[in-house]
This record gives sequence, C-alpha cells and structure tokens, in this order.
Amino acid sequence: MLKILIVDDEEIILSGISKKIKRLTPQFDIIGCAGTAAEALEIVKKQHPDIVITDIKLPGIDGLEFIEMAQKICSNTEYIIISAYEDFHYAQKAISLGVADYLIKPVNNDRLLNILSKLENKISHELEEREKMLSYERKAKSGEIHIKNKYLNDLINENNMEICNQIINTLSTFETNFIYGNFTAITIAVKTFDRANAISSHKDIPLLKLSMINMSEETLSGMGNVIAFENLAINKHIVVIINHKLEVLNGVSYIDTLCENLLSRINKFLGVDVAIGIGRSYKSISKISVSYTESLTACMQTILLGNYKALNIASIPEVDKINFIFTEEDERLLQLFINSGEYNKAYKLIDQAFVKIKRTNLSYQNIKILWMQMELILSRILKEAGGTWNNVFNKNILSSKQLSSSTSLNEFIDCIKASVFSVSDYINNLRKSDGKKGIDEIKEYINKYYYTNVNLNQLSEKYYLNSCYLSQLFKQETGSNFIDYLTNVRLEKAKNLLLDTNLKIYQVSEMLGYNSFRYFSDLFSKMVGCTPSKFRESNYN
Repeated sequence: MLKILIVDDEEIILSGISKKIKRLTPQFDIIGCAGTAAEALEIVKKQHPDIVITDIKLPGIDGLEFIEMAQKICSNTEYIIISAYEDFHYAQKAISLGVADYLIKPVNNDRLLNILSKLENKISHELEEREKMLSYERKAKSGEIHIKNKYLNDLINENNMEICNQIINTLSTFETNFIYGNFTAITIAVKTFDRANAISSHKDIPLLKLSMINMSEETLSGMGNVIAFENLAINKHIVVIINHKLEVLNGVSYIDTLCENLLSRINKFLGVDVAIGIGRSYKSISKISVSYTESLTACMQTILLGNYKALNIASIPEVDKINFIFTEEDERLLQLFINSGEYNKAYKLIDQAFVKIKRTNLSYQNIKILWMQMELILSRILKEAGGTWNNVFNKNILSSKQLSSSTSLNEFIDCIKASVFSVSDYINNLRKSDGKKGIDEIKEYINKYYYTNVNLNQLSEKYYLNSCYLSQLFKQETGSNFIDYLTNVRLEKAKNLLLDTNLKIYQVSEMLGYNSFRYFSDLFSKMVGCTPSKFRESNYN
C-alpha cells in the first residue's frame, strides 16, 4: 500500500481529507496527520511517505518551506499543495519544487481521486523501474553485462560474416538472441549530464546509462527484439540493435516516430538532452556494422547542426563532398604558424575552413574529411620537426573518438584548435631541449642495455624523436652512426669479458646479445684484427 501523510493546521480539514481518501481510495494507507511542519518532518523522517498532501498556510514554517526541507530527507516523495487562496505565485513556486498538483479548498472529490490515481500509477511505474535497475546492476556486478557489452561492441565494428556468426553464437549464452531476419542500428548520444533535474554526479552516470538502456528497450520493444548497450569506445553513447520482421524501416516510418518518443521520454524523465541517429535496415548480420556507422553519421549530423532530435540516415539528402578543405597555401601557412607558435593565426585558418564547410554544406561527412586532412598535416609537421606522433597523440591529438564524442560544432572546433596548440607546444619544447643532453641519455641507455635488441625505432619511441631525425642527431653529436656505436660498445664489453672471465666464446657472444656465435666471431675478427680466442691468448701472455 502507498503511504500518505496529510498536513494542515485545521483539524476539520485534516479529518475531512482523511475520510475522503479512505472512502475514495482504500488502497492508500494514511500513516499520519500533522498540524505543523515540524510534526510533519518528524513523520517524514520515520515513515518516508509516498505522497504528502499539505496546506500552504502552516504556522511557523509554511507549506512550501516544509516541502523544501522534506525533499532533502526523502527525495522520492510526491507532493500535493492545497490552499484556500488562488494565488498564482504560490502555484509557480510549487511547480519549481516539483509539486505534483495544486488544489483549491474545498477539495473536489473527483479532482482528488484523479490526482491520486495518476500518482499511484506513476509511483508504481517508478518502483518497477527501480527494481529493473537493481536487477541490471546485480548482473553488471557479476561481470555478465560487461562481457556481453564487449561482444556487442565487437558486432557493431565487424563485417566478416563468419566472425559475426561466432559473436551471435556467443551472445546466445547470455540470453541475447537474434531471431528475426532484419537488423537496424540506432545511436543515442547524450549532450549533457548537468541539467537541474538530471542525474549528474560522476558516481551516478553509470546509473543514468542503465536507465537509458532500459528506457530504449522498453520504448522500442514494439519493433521486435531490441538490444541496447553502452558504446565502450565512445563515452556518452548508447547503441541499440533492433532485430525485426519488418522488411523496410527507411525514410519516415514507425521507427522514426518511436525514436522521437524515446527522445522525449529520456528528456522528460532523465533530464538530459540526447540526439538519436537511425541507420538503414539490412538483412545480413554482417551489415549491422554498416547500419551502426550510418546511425552514428545521422546522430552526429543532427548534433553538428545544433538540433538534438531523432534523424534517420535516409532523411539526409546526398550532398557533394569537399575533397580538400585546406588548399596547399593553407597547409603551408598552417605549418608556418604552428612551427613559429603563432596560435591565433593558425586558429584563424581553422575558422576559415569551417566557414567554407558551412557555406558549401555542413555535413558530418565533410567534417570527417577536415578531420582526416588535419591529421595528415599535423603528422607531417611532427615528422619534419623530429617529433613523434604517439607522444602527442596520447595527450591531445585528433582521433575519431574525439570527433564522435563532440556534443556541438563549437566543441569540435575547440578540439581541433587544442590539438594544433598541443603540436605547436610540443615542437617548441622539442627545440628548446638540449640535443647533446638527449644523445648523452641515449648513449647511457646503450651502455647499460647493449645486450638487448636495442635499435633506432625503439629509442625513437622511448625518447619521443623521429627515427630519421634521431639518426642524424646521433651522428652529429657522436661522430658515429648508431650501428657502429652500438657495435663498438659491444666489442669493448666483449674484450673485458674475454680478459676478466673464463666464459667460453659462445657464452660471451650470447651475453652481448648476438644469437650467432659465428657472426660474433667474424665481426670481432674484422673489427679487432684477430679472433676472440687469439685476443684472449695474446693478452694473457
């Protein structure tokens, strides 16, 4: 039974409302009646009522102040305001507190019954949803959900039929079955977690995602077999696979309407803005990845246009793609500005590129072309400067994940500019560094780990230098190329081992990192002028 608390300073009102509720809705349990806010707060603390009916005019603390205090104690309680005064300002404040309704004394029986019936349905639904969430969380803690999500994520990125069949068979062990012949993918992207009524704390974001998953499966269940899951590669994205009987879901259709309903429900009940992209329908499981890519494109298209809505890929008209956003002159200037640290001038070129896209066609496909072109430009700039791609990539470089995680066009532009800044800053620091000091560190590393498979590529990654640039710098600072230097270090170590130990020649070879005894012996003879054995004998005498 749902619990009701009634608060009013007039005894006759308390008694009258209590009798009405018992007569009209016997399924409710009246757990108490209070004449003041202080008394009511004590009952709230102990009983946690489902519904509170309170007068606005109370002695001391008024009804609205009481609601604010009670909400801090019990956040799930629903409130109904009653008053003898038809004051709009009271009603406005009550609405801002999330009050379910505002009634005028004397309370009409039909009106009261209608409100309580609606609240009963709402509370029952919320309890049911909460139980679903607890069940889902229990599975998640057991690891089952995580494993299933991994396979589902593999499925949306795989186009090999044999591998897709293997994934489908594995998913069947988790009671995730694809029983129909058609497949459609949907992408749901969250714009923000921080609306006033959203679940916004970091610890509750996983709960919000679970709520979206449940809501997606429930809202779209009329389409067939619906499987929703978290996109592990892109934060704030939920993917839905609809396995259905319908032959055609393209264009404006039933699925578009359902997705619009889903968008509205997520916004209303979870307090977040989302964009939804709908891919085309395909008959092969190996095409799920194609439908997913289309859904992501449609989703990002609506985000980039600033319209958080449901968009079907079939509704996006074919447009001419811009093959080159930056001209050769733009690229030359961009490289010049990045190398010289003139960020603002580089940013201006980026802004001009976006103006060009907006003028031609602001499409996700053209944004991706710009993205790839920027990646190539920055990669070349880094290589020519003697830097490495991976060093900056791990910090703040361009990636498809960043593009797909953007929640607005401005965010994407800022991301491009931040990447340009990172590359420029890295190159500036690289030039400030002492080349001789860097080579000294590498020489020390070689002297310590000469017996390992040390090579230029390994050292270039370790010290964040382009391998060609490192080779040139090494010879400049040491007067010797890398291979000759390493060989000399190893042979000096070999001489010491031959004179100071009784190790056999093949053992010395192995300790130096040479797998072939014959190669070591020939190299030693060539560089020293005699075999290892002769060197040992002659120096003993």
